[in-house]
Amino acid sequence: MQPVASRKGHEKDNIHIVDVETSIHNLLHLLILTTFGEYRPDESFGCGLWEREFEMSLDLKEVRQEIRIYLVKAVDKFEPRLMDVKVDVAFFDGRAFSRKVSLTVTGKLTATAETFKHREVLFICPKAVVKR
Repeated sequence: MQPVASRKGHEKDNIHIVDVETSIHNLLHLLILTTFGEYRPDESFGCGLWEREFEMSLDLKEVRQEIRIYLVKAVDKFEPRLMDVKVDVAFFDGRAFSRKVSLTVTGKLTATAETFKHREVLFICPKAVVKR
């Protein structure tokens, strides 16, 4: 079965097939941007990053570790095409109501053991994707 592009229409004649790596990138992007409870069929789908979005006095070391754990568990649960998953979380100084965070997910493709890397740079509070 071939993965389909998540951003294309789902009309029968308009299905766009993508490679496995692109499909995994799309799923991780969605997983990172989704808050717990937002996806009704499975309310555990999402990233714990958004649980602490509006807190201003954060212990960043503790939050980094929490987000790392949330994301590793989520990838293990929802993305079986990756194994040996590791997550790196880095916060950068932000303005009063925003904080820049870089999330890097690395692992190996289950089918081929090839190295895989996904990176998201976001501003939290409010949610905005900077680049992928």
